[in-house]
Amino acid sequence: MPTPAQASPRPAVPALEDYAHRVERDIRFFDLDGVGHVNHAAVARFFEEGRLTYLAGINDPITADPVFMLAHIAIDYLAQLHWPGIVTVGTRIARFGRSSVHWDQAVFHRGACTAHARSVMVLADRTREASVRIPDELRAQLTERGAGPRPPS
Repeated sequence: MPTPAQASPRPAVPALEDYAHRVERDIRFFDLDGVGHVNHAAVARFFEEGRLTYLAGINDPITADPVFMLAHIAIDYLAQLHWPGIVTVGTRIARFGRSSVHWDQAVFHRGACTAHARSVMVLADRTREASVRIPDELRAQLTERGAGPRPPS
């Protein structure tokens, strides 16, 4: 019987060129844990900022209704990060669901991928607190950011 690690092989390590949407962020001293590594919560924040900059001007998290809400995130930590430094967060849409956007993201430091994330955001009606179908116009706006779903190879 395979172990969990054998049953779920790690996906291929992403390359920066895979991501048309990129944002740079400073590693802050505040981001460090007790042993001098960038804390896992700081890496999650890098991914959040990547998604939010992708959505900027399309779906504001404070005022939009319906609004995209994070429903799931899985992060693979591939290498340690240290302060000081700058990371580049690459973000692209892996695919659309009826009411969801599946994201593929990676954090790069000095050209090397240090973390990879897969997440899902669901478009939700604030009043009903229920998911809603993503309108075609919104799908088009998201895809036009230059990092929409890749055609099947």
